[in-house]
Amino acid sequence: MKEKDAFVEYGDHQMVMFVEKDDGTYGSMRTGSYMAANYIDDFWEKMRNLEKMCFERLTSGEFSPVAYYMMLKDMTPADVAARVRERAGTVRKHMEPKHFGKVKLELARRYAEVFGVPLADLFQVPIGPEGRVEVAHEATANPFVVLTKPGEAGA
Repeated sequence: MKEKDAFVEYGDHQMVMFVEKDDGTYGSMRTGSYMAANYIDDFWEKMRNLEKMCFERLTSGEFSPVAYYMMLKDMTPADVAARVRERAGTVRKHMEPKHFGKVKLELARRYAEVFGVPLADLFQVPIGPEGRVEVAHEATANPFVVLTKPGEAGA
């Protein structure tokens, strides 16, 4: 790809590409991401809509927390089953609220670990006056206990 064709003005997401320079040599150049510059807003809007739909299905009793996080993380029952050391059929069963209620604590902890959330987040969703509240979680030496700091997600 030619250097002039590779350049994208987008400071929020920079990358390095190997391109053909104007003088015929090859080298690296720093540029913005074409995909991020042109499609990232659409992606984030779709993710917000997916999260809203999943949240509604979770709170209406249609989804269990396992199904909720699987949808948000774009995972299949087979993906989750391999990571929690259970059968895919067991994971599919736990996607329903009536069966999720029978999950043993250790398996729930493994689910939480796979989804990258604290164990408590399988049983609660923090919300405020304007919707979901962003929180940060800090691990402790105890795998069943985390420190939660409201309003600091991504910190």
